[in-house]
Amino acid sequence: MSKRFKGDHSTVVVAVAPDKHAANLVQAAASLCKRTGMRLRLVQVAEYWAGRSWPREITLEGPLAEAITAVEDESLRTAQAHLRKLAESVPREVTVEINAIAGFPAEGVIADAVANKAAIIFTGASKGSHRFVPKGLSTALTLMSDSPVPVIVLQEGCVTDFSKRDFGVLLADDLSDHSESAVMTGYDFAAALGGTSLQHLHVNGLTEESLKISLEAASAASHAGSMRGLTGKEIFAMAMNALDQKMKARAPGRRLLLEAAGGKYRSEIVTGDVADELQVVASRSAVDMLIFGRHRSFRRKPFLIGQLPFYAMLTPSRPIMVVPSEI
Repeated sequence: MSKRFKGDHSTVVVAVAPDKHAANLVQAAASLCKRTGMRLRLVQVAEYWAGRSWPREITLEGPLAEAITAVEDESLRTAQAHLRKLAESVPREVTVEINAIAGFPAEGVIADAVANKAAIIFTGASKGSHRFVPKGLSTALTLMSDSPVPVIVLQEGCVTDFSKRDFGVLLADDLSDHSESAVMTGYDFAAALGGTSLQHLHVNGLTEESLKISLEAASAASHAGSMRGLTGKEIFAMAMNALDQKMKARAPGRRLLLEAAGGKYRSEIVTGDVADELQVVASRSAVDMLIFGRHRSFRRKPFLIGQLPFYAMLTPSRPIMVVPSEI
């Protein structure tokens, strides 16, 4: 079994913000660490003085520089006090570390995660995190876009307990090469939790009805009749069979490891609108978490992950994990 999500050699970094959602975020991450034995590391970044409008590479001197330094030092002390308070709420079974640094939030968290070889980054997200913020992208979106390790995102109001018995995971797979790391990560994560149910899902946006309409239009335009004498229903069945074979070929060894860890999995292919079908299946199966692969740029709206906009997957009912394709 992959050990990246198991044992105290692995670390979970929590991007702590000075807001009321921080305590809930830390408790969720702590429940994951308690179940897997991973270490917990709370990181809060005291942002550079918000009033500065000059490039960061410019070096200031004199009274203004001293004043800014004093403000940043006080911000660091406040962040350290906040982290100590949060650490006190973590169960004793969980090893916890804290780190307050000055800088830019997402950059600081990623740097800390890389330096400590973190397996996962936890971050919170407000209901408007899918939009632009004055300085660019929100911290949550920047982490999802740039992090070299998987990122778990909890929207404000989402209460998640990873120690829950029969924890359910929905792995959304678009069957592209870019999503292979997400598939392996999903199975590894579920195996590390143990006793977990994983639903491996592919949503085919091409429905039988839409294929039939397309074939009829093509046939009318070409005057060539149907494709090799096949009906739309037969062609659709062939396409679904090809998708089914591709699903079965995804991470076969990881499935055995999941079962060895007391977990179970089920593969399913559905057709229809990607966002709608994901929500339908997630609600029907009562899953506790969604996993997606990351393989498109976030530097443009609507911040697509595969074919799904970020705002369409972020819900207050369950967290999501976004996995980079490079790992």
